[in-house]
Amino acid sequence: MKKLIYLVAFLLTGALALPHAAHAQVKIGANPGTIGTSSGLEVEATNGKKVIVDKTDGTLTIQNVPASTTNTSILTIDANGVVNKQTQSAPALPIVFGTLTATGRTLTPSPPTISNFFGTGASITLPANSKYVVNFTHTLRSSTPAVASGTGLVRATLSDSNADGVVQSADITGPVIALGIINLAATTGILSGAFVITNTTASPKTYYMKGVLDVNSSTGAGSSYNLPAGYSIFGFGGPSEGGFYGIPVN
Repeated sequence: MKKLIYLVAFLLTGALALPHAAHAQVKIGANPGTIGTSSGLEVEATNGKKVIVDKTDGTLTIQNVPASTTNTSILTIDANGVVNKQTQSAPALPIVFGTLTATGRTLTPSPPTISNFFGTGASITLPANSKYVVNFTHTLRSSTPAVASGTGLVRATLSDSNADGVVQSADITGPVIALGIINLAATTGILSGAFVITNTTASPKTYYMKGVLDVNSSTGAGSSYNLPAGYSIFGFGGPSEGGFYGIPVN
């Protein structure tokens, strides 16, 4: 009989406590006596960061944000099920298009040394702290087919300056020269190449297209000779059917 009385008393006590439990706030961890007025549940770490469940709508808030985070973060879960916030990745970098000049530069036959690379005015500006593959395809035009046969060579590079004779940019990784061939008996040819460029500065950086017409050319038989003084490539770095653009890479 006593056991039955104790059981009834226990059940009545639990029933009376249920309405209050439904509206209770629970705090676990550090500072157990302090809880937000809108929190149903708070778990506070020793560093003061909390996991909070809102008592009204059940919204979950996780405060373990990296100290340097100032923008919206992304939620990640590692292999052990630990939830963390990380700084959101930077927006995807855009494809960048180069700028050609209105008329370009006339290239006359010169030895293919750095001092003879001429600034064309054509340029491309890459974002800060970025890596790009810059593609350059350009139509080569000669005003006069001064030679009956053979091929001429045009070389191009990207430099930190548009000034004549300045060396190629140190930001280029891999090949630093793009090569073009023109049929000496015709008036057109094509130059094409790609440059891997890493701009490590904190600001956008401009790179300038430079070119040289190699004074040495070859006949169909493979022998070499110098181009006539009157032979030239005109409009290099100016309007062209080709493309001048950069594609971001990791």
